[in-house]
Amino acid sequence: MDSGNLHVVFLPCFAPGHMIPLVQLARLFAGRGVRSTIITTLHNAHAIDRGIAADGHPVNVHTITFPSSEVRLPTGVENIASAATAEAASAVIRGMMLLRPRMERSIRDLSPDCIFSDMFFPWTVELADELDIPRLYFHPSNFLHQSILYSLRVYGPQNEAKSESESFVVPGLPDKITMKRSQVSEHLKVKTSWSDVMEAIERSEKRSYGLVHNTFYEIEPAYVEHNKTFKGTKIFPIGPIFRFSKKGNDVVPEKHYCLSWLDGREPDSVVYVCFGSMVIFPDDQITEIAMALEECGRPFVWVVRKKDGEDVIGGMPEGFPERIEKENKGLILTGWAPQVGVNMIRYHVFFIQYTMRN
Repeated sequence: MDSGNLHVVFLPCFAPGHMIPLVQLARLFAGRGVRSTIITTLHNAHAIDRGIAADGHPVNVHTITFPSSEVRLPTGVENIASAATAEAASAVIRGMMLLRPRMERSIRDLSPDCIFSDMFFPWTVELADELDIPRLYFHPSNFLHQSILYSLRVYGPQNEAKSESESFVVPGLPDKITMKRSQVSEHLKVKTSWSDVMEAIERSEKRSYGLVHNTFYEIEPAYVEHNKTFKGTKIFPIGPIFRFSKKGNDVVPEKHYCLSWLDGREPDSVVYVCFGSMVIFPDDQITEIAMALEECGRPFVWVVRKKDGEDVIGGMPEGFPERIEKENKGLILTGWAPQVGVNMIRYHVFFIQYTMRN
């Protein structure tokens, strides 16, 4: 088909690390003549509209009403980034799941030729089958992560560990990777409600036309190839998606102070560490990350979330924040960080995989 006749509907998850790259993909499709429509809620649409207008591509935004009262959230809290606590963040996710009937109706009314769905909408594969159209699956993470999860699910080495601190080798991987049971997510150790969500996501992968990941072949070739052996469908490592953006601050109304701080650093010198807006580490892992950053000898930006009800970051080594600030060695951010803007400054971003010390 001619690209001008194609219509793709995009469903981003309500979290910055998921939403920003999928919105950028919608802009890329639109820039190549594909009619592109994003389905999201009213308050999420405000940020998206700024980003689309800045790049000039004609992307449609179809809005639906977020069920604030049903999940007991204040009006306007519709994204993980706007959730002040972990409890509120969980409520945002619950509200997003409740939107399935409204999203389904919108997709049917729009009659697209393809659904490009975030991983957290696994039901879209069933709708795509019913409508006889392809469904593309989006995941913002890398294939190393996917490979480890697959091995933990299939082989279960964490179940053989005698204690939370016992180390084990993750089997079936191209490299020797050691973990501890304490580092394994709870849903991979015992059956939880999250286990059901992840199993639904995994089932949807195999029924999708293709899996799109925000990573690139050159940084993890062995793991791209490894994923081809068990994913069961096409995989597309097309990242890092930020490189397609003409401006790093499209969705930022004013320059964030960390970008000004980065202006004073040498190119290719800064370590940027962020594990996502939903991740809260136990204190001992916070200690390990802080010690590693201090010992690495490079300036750094570390985005880390506080636990609910805490004024300070639990596990932070004594005097660490004060030393870092006094010596101007780095920045510790507890709120939202303009990651796209950081990337667009073209500082070197290190992908860090760490393990707990013995």
